[in-house]
Amino acid sequence: MVILVGLFATYYLFGFSFYFYFFMFSPISAYLKWPGLIVGITLTAFWIVITRRNVLKTIHATPFVKQAFEDWGDHFGYRIQKGVKVFERCYKELNPFPQFLMYMVYGIAPFYLILNRLLSSTFGSTGVLFFVAALSMPMSLWLIGVLVRGYLVMVALPLRIQKEQHKRVVVME
Repeated sequence: MVILVGLFATYYLFGFSFYFYFFMFSPISAYLKWPGLIVGITLTAFWIVITRRNVLKTIHATPFVKQAFEDWGDHFGYRIQKGVKVFERCYKELNPFPQFLMYMVYGIAPFYLILNRLLSSTFGSTGVLFFVAALSMPMSLWLIGVLVRGYLVMVALPLRIQKEQHKRVVVME
C-alpha cells in the first residue's frame, strides 16, 4: 500500500498536474480548453481499462500465480519481491502511444513555442506550459499504468485469492 501511495504522488506531480492543470487554468479559449480536458480524461480512462485487461490476462494466462504464491497449509505466502520479478517476466507492457505518434508530438510541440511568440501580443508562459503538458501526457499514461498494475498485483490479487480459497494471504519480504 505504501508503494501505491508513492506511485500516486508521483503520478499526481508528473502526470496529472502538468497536463490537466494546463488545460484547467491556462488563459486559453474554451474551444481549446474543453477538448483538451476531454481528450486527457478519455485517454487516461482508456489506458486504465487497457492496462487492467492486460494485467488480468497475464494473471490468468501465465504461471504467475502458481510461482508467486506458496501454499503453506493454513495460509498462502506471497513474497512480494519474487512475485513482482515473476510478474515482470510474464507481463508484456504496452506503449501508450505508437512510436510515430510520439515522434510527431515531440516534433510539433517545440514549434508551438515559436508560434505562440509570433502570434501573441504579450509575453506569456503558455507556450512553455503547453510544451511541458504535451510531453508529460505519455509519462502520465505510463505512470497510471504502473499504478493500476501495482494495485492489481499487490492488493487486488491477494484479496481475491484470500476470498476464493478461504485462506489468509501473508505478504512477506
